Parts: sequence; structure tokens; C-alpha cells
Amino acid sequence: LAASRAAARAGARHGVLTQRVLARPARAVAAPRRVAAVVRPKSTGAAAESQQASGDWLFPIKRASTTKQIWHYTQYGLAGIIPVALLGGGAVTTACDYAMAVILPLHFHIGMRSVIVDYVHGLKFPGLQRGALAALGVVTTLCFLGIVKLNVSDVGLTRAVKGFWAAPPAKAAEAIEDKKDE
Repeated sequence: LAASRAAARAGARHGVLTQRVLARPARAVAAPRRVAAVVRPKSTGAAAESQQASGDWLFPIKRASTTKQIWHYTQYGLAGIIPVALLGGGAVTTACDYAMAVILPLHFHIGMRSVIVDYVHGLKFPGLQRGALAALGVVTTLCFLGIVKLNVSDVGLTRAVKGFWAAPPAKAAEAIEDKKDE
């Protein structure tokens, strides 16, 4: 040890420092002791236990990372489909309407499922979270069926949304002007 330090000082005086000179000798380290493994349950906490026993029959994926990825994919899909549907026409709008009939309810379902799993705990009432998830599944299914019905038997989702910003029909405009004249 003393010889390597002396060599380092000598090399530093002459402006020559090498990796070998600067390297310190390794100290002896005791081998780590083996500790017996402690067996713990897979989930700890009320949120993890309630998620394992979830009543989400519509979206039964329990891994949070997979759910988050699917939610992000639906978000990216909607970010691409909505402008195409609003700017396109004809068959493009119809295809986007049917794609949104699946993606929108799924996106809403995943987001609200996360809220329910995080904030609705079944500590006092054990079936509360399971019931909330079942109700969410019913609402998501009704939302899907409503959008499909709007697409099949009416103008479609995109034209219905565009109708909010459209000018009123000519008869309605004349009626408004007649009331102003009186």
C-alpha cells in the first residue's frame, strides 16, 4: 500500500498518472450471511385485496400496468380517430364512428375502474367495491349500445356532435326572426 502511494506521488510530480498507479488495493470483505426467506402473502393492503376479488366482469384484467397500457392505447387511438372523423366524410366517418363506439366506452370504463379501485374500499361494506364495478360494467355496456344505436339507426356519432355547432334549420331561423319582430 505504501509503495503504491509513493509511486502515485512520484507519477503526479512528473505529470504521469496511470490507472494502475491510482488503483487502490481491494479490502477483504466478509461474505454475506444467508438469511432465511420470509414468506409473505402476495398482496398487502385493502386496495390490493379488493382488486384481486374484484367484480369487474367486463374488464377482468388485474395487472395495473396492462390496464394502464390499454388505457393509453385507447387515448392515442381517440386522438387519431376524432380529427379524421370530423374532417373526413362518407365511409371514413362511418368507420370512425364504429371504432369510437368501441374505444370510447372502453376508455371511460378503464378510467372509472381505476377511480373505483383506488377510492371505493370495501372495509366497512365488503361488497361495495364489487357492486360499484358491476354497476360500472352495466353503464359501460349501455353506453356502447347507445352509441351503436346512434350509428345504426340515426345520423351517427360524428354528425350528431357536428350538429351541436350547426346553424339552426331555416324554419327555426324564421321563427326566431318572427319573435324578434313582435
